[in-house]
Amino acid sequence: MEKKRLALDEVLSSETLARSEQLRKFLRHVCELEMAGRSGEITEYSIGVQALGRPAGFSPNEDSAVRGRAHELRQKLQRFYAQESPKAAVRIEFLKGSYVPHFIETDSAVPAAREPAETPSTPGKPSRWISVGATFLGLGGIVTLAAALYMLSLSRQIDPVIEEAWGPLVRQDGNVLICLGTNLYLIVRPELPSIPAIVPRFDAPAELYAEFRKHRPLAPGTHLEMHPTDGPIPIEEASGVLAAAAVLRQAGTRFQLLPERVAPIGAMRDRNVILLGVPHSSQATSEYLNDVPIILKFAPELEEMILEDRSISPARRFAPVRNQQNAYTEVFGLITVLPSRGTGAANERTVVVSGITSVGSHGAMEFFASPDSLRDLKQRFQKEGLRGFPRAYQVVVQCKTNDTLLLGFRYAAHKVISR
Repeated sequence: MEKKRLALDEVLSSETLARSEQLRKFLRHVCELEMAGRSGEITEYSIGVQALGRPAGFSPNEDSAVRGRAHELRQKLQRFYAQESPKAAVRIEFLKGSYVPHFIETDSAVPAAREPAETPSTPGKPSRWISVGATFLGLGGIVTLAAALYMLSLSRQIDPVIEEAWGPLVRQDGNVLICLGTNLYLIVRPELPSIPAIVPRFDAPAELYAEFRKHRPLAPGTHLEMHPTDGPIPIEEASGVLAAAAVLRQAGTRFQLLPERVAPIGAMRDRNVILLGVPHSSQATSEYLNDVPIILKFAPELEEMILEDRSISPARRFAPVRNQQNAYTEVFGLITVLPSRGTGAANERTVVVSGITSVGSHGAMEFFASPDSLRDLKQRFQKEGLRGFPRAYQVVVQCKTNDTLLLGFRYAAHKVISR
């Protein structure tokens, strides 16, 4: 017991958790219960209410705060033992899918460089590394780096319902492509350097000169030019990428992370694909959502993007909600599961993750990565006479937000396309 107490105190007083009061409360709460022999009382609800200050009516299905903090705590612990205390006599670890801490006695003589990863690789199996095929602009660079660091090899520890829902995506030979649609931007600048011949360049209109001078110096007589380029990836879509990477990481599946500009829809044929995008930022998403019941569209009368189920009359709409400050408080995500285009001989699968704002896309991906959400969805399919997950279907996910960040997600509706 004394060793456990010392191990807990060491982490709580560490530099790694110095600015993470919620993580310290989380860790202290679950460790105190474990040391008191009350591990059975450790639940997502109790952590939310007793450690994170959520109200008594807190619903884990609608608020993903505990899951998010648990993921962050695992990463912080891994960093602490790698950087601050590589020779700790006792380590605190959490198994995937569990909030119960484990106090692991270690051999302090083992050098830090040989410390095992968060979950050790299966003996005898080669390491699996992410293949990163491009460097993205803005936050895309962060996604590439984070995913690369996050994809160290692990043994298979995947929930059966994830394995059933994701199917060929989580085969160890799945070779998944995570493809990102990006908004199109125009770079405006003087003295535009040489660019590839296939990239068009345009003279800037006269109206842009005065606007440019508001933000940047521009000498009289200087010529402005423009050329199109991919924009930065919103932080919530980056979070969606990490949610997908976490599942593939657990499954031990290799994957590539590429922007759609270097992996167009033709490159997705006969391959397992997770596509994150919306029609105005992704040609592939536009094509995939063109022939399905639930679509993402702009509603001029609302001046909003909405989801619309056009398979019923009148069409059912899912519109976002704003507060008095015009900030979003509720948006919707859309999951579309389809057989991949091509010969179909290997039964590859394409999952299109879209939504109203990047929060909707993030919430949809978190839903599809959540065992609890997928078990609930499977039960809904079973009530319709299906034995499990159909070959092709769509799910609408309701997402709570503070305008820019995902606060919670829950099932809203679904549509079976093919049994």
